[in-house]
Amino acid sequence: MLSTWHRFLGIRPEEGKTVWLFFLHNFLLGIGTILVYVSANVILLENNPERNLPLAYGVAALALMGVGRVYTHFEHQLQLQRLAVRVLLAVVVLTGVLGVLVAVGHSVAAAVAIMAGYRIIYLLTNLEFWGVSAVVFDVRQSKRLFSLISSGDMPAKALGAVLAVLVHGHTDLLFLLLLAFGAYGGALLTLRTTLASHVVEAKSVARRQRQQAPASALQRWFGNSELVLSMCLSLLAVAAITTGVEYSFFVNVKHKFHDQATLMQYLGTFLALTYLLAMVFKVLLSQFTLERMGIRRMLLALPVLVLLGVLAFGGCATQTLPAP
Repeated sequence: MLSTWHRFLGIRPEEGKTVWLFFLHNFLLGIGTILVYVSANVILLENNPERNLPLAYGVAALALMGVGRVYTHFEHQLQLQRLAVRVLLAVVVLTGVLGVLVAVGHSVAAAVAIMAGYRIIYLLTNLEFWGVSAVVFDVRQSKRLFSLISSGDMPAKALGAVLAVLVHGHTDLLFLLLLAFGAYGGALLTLRTTLASHVVEAKSVARRQRQQAPASALQRWFGNSELVLSMCLSLLAVAAITTGVEYSFFVNVKHKFHDQATLMQYLGTFLALTYLLAMVFKVLLSQFTLERMGIRRMLLALPVLVLLGVLAFGGCATQTLPAP
């Protein structure tokens, strides 16, 4: 049965252990991240979300740019094995700091700091996971397996969303952060197991020198790469849209449900269903869609899908939410 399941998912016999280690690793990172996400948003929704959510987004954006530059510096100074372990250790420490803020800080500044901390944790866990994955798997394996190993965070996030239903106060938020702390600790142990069974080393390859015009200051910030700059600008547009949708969703839900318990039940159910549907798509559809369409067509289709999603959200936003 296991071999049949592996053939269905496109996993070769020698890849089984590695794939499931990465799946477990991403599962633990996902459950930790969604628990921190729930804690940050619950606190922000309690404190004037119309004003504080945009403030938190702005502070988090500045923090992410700074952390990204720091990560880039250490990426060139440390071996990938040491860097990945230190990144997860930093995530564990940062989760503990957020727990302290939840326990003693009830101000707007503390709420904004918690949201910025969540964004930093999300960035660091993604950099660590995909940095190690890109070295362990080659290009052909990545086309077959990346959608599978990345789907590990979807059931984890759905489970975290279900746990959010139980949130009724700051004591429960501390419990969620304690679970996140344990999940990140488990991810660290899983990473050590993966490193022990694979040679994880990023080898530098000399790039071909090409004649090109002097780069602008903006392009030099992104490493003199037109491809990276174009991708960053594209992601900036997508992130602006998704952040606007998230902000509108949270504010409207907060206005509809004034009781915190009812609010968390609605958010938990909505997020759980969303992540379960996303998991089905990533495991069963995205791999075959990528093989049929190819990377170029897939990249061209993604902005269209985002636009359709925004239009669908706009249509849903005109409908009234069910009464609590």
